[in-house]
Amino acid sequence: MKQDSRLIHFHNCLWASALSGASGTAQFWWWDRLDQQDAYRHYRPLAAFVSDIPFTRGGLRAMSAKTIDAPVRAIGLQGKREAYLWFQHRQANWWKTVVEKADPSVVRGAHLEIRGLEPGEYRVLWWDTNEGKAVREDRVRISETSARLAIPDFSRDIACKIRAQ
Repeated sequence: MKQDSRLIHFHNCLWASALSGASGTAQFWWWDRLDQQDAYRHYRPLAAFVSDIPFTRGGLRAMSAKTIDAPVRAIGLQGKREAYLWFQHRQANWWKTVVEKADPSVVRGAHLEIRGLEPGEYRVLWWDTNEGKAVREDRVRISETSARLAIPDFSRDIACKIRAQ
């Protein structure tokens, strides 16, 4: 843990748990390490992302989506007219980055196939999970069955909000 100066394990833990359907983010066992490593900077980007998610009134459930053509893990929640997702490069984990000292390559050409959203026009906001802000906006039309979305190139992780217009 001391070697993880970028706090990759902590960052991943926060984002994965926040969008897993649990009642909040995971509680970190080694709180004293968080203080020593000034981990608090990881909360602000996540807080900005979740600030307008209707956790208690949106009828959110585990997502009905999968990634295509990429080494990407997807975790998220969706309702009938919205979805909130976090994508992680499978190589952007503590072991690979800290122990093996291998930075993940850039994920290019990845796609998301999402089902269960009502047909219509949707706005997709792609978020930088370290800066806590939207970095790209797409407009998509979702058919009666599913939609296929292009995920922007990224190296560690990225998040998105999909909302009906």
